[in-house]
Amino acid sequence: MKAPIYGHPSAARAWSKTVTEWTEEFFMSNGWTIAVTNTDPCVFVILSPDNTFSLLWIHTDDCFLRGERLEDLEYIRNSFGNRFGIKKVDPRYMLGLLSEITVMPDGTWELELTQPEFVEQMLGEFGQYCPTTQYKSPFEPNKVLGCKEIGYNPSEAEQKKYREMGYRRLVGMLLWCSRRCYPETLFGTNQCCAVMSKPSEESWNAAIHLLSWLRDNYKTGLKFSSSGNRVPKIFYDSSHNQYTADSKSTYGITVILADGPIGAESKRHPELGDSTPYSEYMAAYYASKRGVSTYQFIHELDEVTRIKGLKPKFAHMIEQPIVLYGDNDVATQISKERRTQPRSRHWLLKFHALRDHIKKGFTLTKRVPSPDNC
Repeated sequence: MKAPIYGHPSAARAWSKTVTEWTEEFFMSNGWTIAVTNTDPCVFVILSPDNTFSLLWIHTDDCFLRGERLEDLEYIRNSFGNRFGIKKVDPRYMLGLLSEITVMPDGTWELELTQPEFVEQMLGEFGQYCPTTQYKSPFEPNKVLGCKEIGYNPSEAEQKKYREMGYRRLVGMLLWCSRRCYPETLFGTNQCCAVMSKPSEESWNAAIHLLSWLRDNYKTGLKFSSSGNRVPKIFYDSSHNQYTADSKSTYGITVILADGPIGAESKRHPELGDSTPYSEYMAAYYASKRGVSTYQFIHELDEVTRIKGLKPKFAHMIEQPIVLYGDNDVATQISKERRTQPRSRHWLLKFHALRDHIKKGFTLTKRVPSPDNC
């Protein structure tokens, strides 16, 4: 060895290849069967010699294991320990997430995911700037931020002030929270990220608003129920003509399983929609991409049963196309029927991949009333 490569860009790839190759080779012997999912290469499905399931997540050097039988979990853990050396830690924590399971009086289970230590660390660094006000929403309604928005022109001195106060670090920490346990903050964090290179008093106050909301709500995170929906469903929505600088807008997507969000995003449309149906249709396309990846991931979870010729364990979740719920009738209709109209014939072809997803049985669009579009 000439030198360690810890921290080098190739180090993570080299480690991932090493652990994946060993895991696949080891658990395809002695009667065990394994499959690694292509949709998410961090997830491994392991089947014991007598066909009990275990699910293994490997995120670099953090591993999380769940299964149907304790002795299988011990065997898998000891095998990794013998090969790589491991440290057993509190299974309630993974990548900073706290997972707590509660057995309800009716016998159902509830799982809640929060990030208490991380949020408290944020409050320790930036809580001094938070007002005592308790906000009802994480971001001020109807507010958007953008370096080219009308009226957004902070001076160099103003930008320097908020950089030195830690704007970039604060927004980076908010982004981690929004993508992990607090999807309610996704839109606001998106806005704060849009002016990361040009912070101002306005954007700083918006970020502190988000942190103040988290201060009062961080103990309530993502919640899932064993009695919730067993078939995933997706909700999508889009604004229109939201930004004054370029008339683009933001879309949002939420994937629901077990009555909780297993995926969410809030992003600015890369393309300009010149009508509300077009903006909604673009959002439906992005929702369908989520639907296809969700469908494929679930399909791959049954690869080990297909290898051994056993009854699939997860196939019931995708017996029917994953439904995409939106509240724009025109977008829903055009996703199902080829129509040539003056207001839609110029829509970019890539968005019509939505129709292909529907034709192949991955997804299906349906209307939902606006108040129910979560």
